[in-house]
Amino acid sequence: MDRRSVIGFILIGILFVGYLLVQSNYSQKAQIAEGMRQDSIKQVRQAEIADSLKHAKQLQEEAAKFPQSIDSLIAQNKNAAQITILEDSLRALKQKQILGPFADAVQKTEEFFTLENDVLKIIFTNRGGRIKTVELKKYKDYRGGPLDLINSENNKFGYTFYFNTDKLISTDSLYFQPIIDPSGKKITFRLPGGEGKYFDQVYAFTDTSYLLDYNLQLTGFNEVIPAQLPLLILNWQNEMQEQEKNIDYERQYSKLYFSYANGDMDYKSSNGKIDFDSKIKWVSCQQQFFNATLIAKNEFDNQGYINIYSEDTSSFVKLCNTELYIPYSNQKDFSFPMQYYFAPNEYAALKKLDIGLEDIVPMGTGMIRWLNQWVIVPVFHWLGNFVTNYGLVILLLTLIIKLALTPLTYRSYLSMAKMRVLNPEVAEIREKYKDDQAKLGQEQLKLFRKAGVNPLGGCIPTLLSMPILIAVFRLFPGSIDLRQEGFLWANDLSTYDDLIKLGINLPFGIGSHISLFCVLMTISSIMYVRVNMSQTANLPKEMKFMQYLMPVFFFFFLNSSPAGLTYYYFVSNMVTFAQQWGIRRFFINDEAIHAKIQENKAKPVKKSGFQARLEEAMKKQQQIKQGKGQQQKTKKK
Repeated sequence: MDRRSVIGFILIGILFVGYLLVQSNYSQKAQIAEGMRQDSIKQVRQAEIADSLKHAKQLQEEAAKFPQSIDSLIAQNKNAAQITILEDSLRALKQKQILGPFADAVQKTEEFFTLENDVLKIIFTNRGGRIKTVELKKYKDYRGGPLDLINSENNKFGYTFYFNTDKLISTDSLYFQPIIDPSGKKITFRLPGGEGKYFDQVYAFTDTSYLLDYNLQLTGFNEVIPAQLPLLILNWQNEMQEQEKNIDYERQYSKLYFSYANGDMDYKSSNGKIDFDSKIKWVSCQQQFFNATLIAKNEFDNQGYINIYSEDTSSFVKLCNTELYIPYSNQKDFSFPMQYYFAPNEYAALKKLDIGLEDIVPMGTGMIRWLNQWVIVPVFHWLGNFVTNYGLVILLLTLIIKLALTPLTYRSYLSMAKMRVLNPEVAEIREKYKDDQAKLGQEQLKLFRKAGVNPLGGCIPTLLSMPILIAVFRLFPGSIDLRQEGFLWANDLSTYDDLIKLGINLPFGIGSHISLFCVLMTISSIMYVRVNMSQTANLPKEMKFMQYLMPVFFFFFLNSSPAGLTYYYFVSNMVTFAQQWGIRRFFINDEAIHAKIQENKAKPVKKSGFQARLEEAMKKQQQIKQGKGQQQKTKKK
């Protein structure tokens, strides 16, 4: 690679970075505009609900003034008892006109109720009859406190529907009556809608620890919800709470997933909205290591949407909004069974649910996912059954992978050894034909063919091993097994080790720390480059520079990545050094290789079809070049 090519690549990189910055700015503005539009639509749709609640609040304020009015009347020797009865009746009548059968479900006291098993502690509120907080009892957040998967004042969960012909109401603002089962594993929240009419939300633990049965039951609500507007809309807003030390990394690995009834899955990770165009099976707020999922045992209707929002300055990870339509058609007795799943992202446990939820675990796509699913994850978990320290598990996993790749490593090193033996002859050819690149290429190919050497032999095995490295890079950042598992100086292999604290924030992604595992990874990568370049002579200076630049680039890129990932990369480099030393010490002999090459050169060589076509193309290129040179000479004459 000449100097002009290097400059060209640098300019292309600068233009690419500039394009990303401009595009990011444009996308951010578009997302803000879309968010404002959606907020406007939401405000219009909830206007009637807001008016109803406003009237209810006014009633409460008027009620607060009644005692003062009564005292004044008593002072005037009026019949205070009769006035109280009259005013209470008038207030109830006005409230009944506004909220109809739900007039008694407003302005009450909020109460909390708890259900728990071995792994979950769930606190409910009678306001909306919904879940208030969910604690995963076997896990802690990065500060060592309780891990509350659901816990935010901004969280909402409620149903919107019409009543009294054309009035809208949301259950999120109404107070339900709790009915606690004696077993302590079940609770029902009931909203009366008149005599014999009930809106029930039933919660109960199942045999699966992280599953919570949730059943919506309507009795007699065909007389409450008008037949001409049989809408029953579920609105779920969940603000993901920060659980990990690196919130930026947590945002990167947090998404809002959903699955259609036919099994097709989609997700939204960046700000924006996806409208549903088919029936929905489940919706999952997936964080880096945990998920809160709502599952329909049948399906939600093919309407609604998901919407996700986050920003770098927010204290939460992401805000997830979901609108789901319940398939209700004015039945007298209606039941819609669902389930909540609050759990860690453990692939095997998710797969047992048999609804495709295991696909939320970040394993990559295509061949990368296949490698993770069928090779790396099984081996990783198998090793975890025998070794409790996951730093040692990573070491053993690396050794197994490298041992499996030993034949490729041997072929790669053998090819480099052949090229090293041929370096003097290659240097002679380059010097002889330095002014004729076409002839230079022809002669090099001729030499390699006679010697029986593939110049790409050292690269192909390395390229074949790249998918495994990429698979590990995809798997480790979202692996729950590494979360809060310590090794050496790293307290948590799922996030960066900050043994070296700087006290200031440095640019280019370094932050306020330097990861020691990342430093070791970088040094070992530079050593690897140096060792490999010592096997290849006459490499252009620009190419050498680029080879050394890549490990430095990866340092800035991976300094805040999980310690388990950089530790794996470091161990992989060191094992490779050991393999190369062993191969050269016991299996590679330069003199024997040289003798074999000379023997091959003496044999007649049969050209392959590809080689013949390549040489023919190079000859034509040389002829064209010679023709142009002859034309220039003729013009000069």
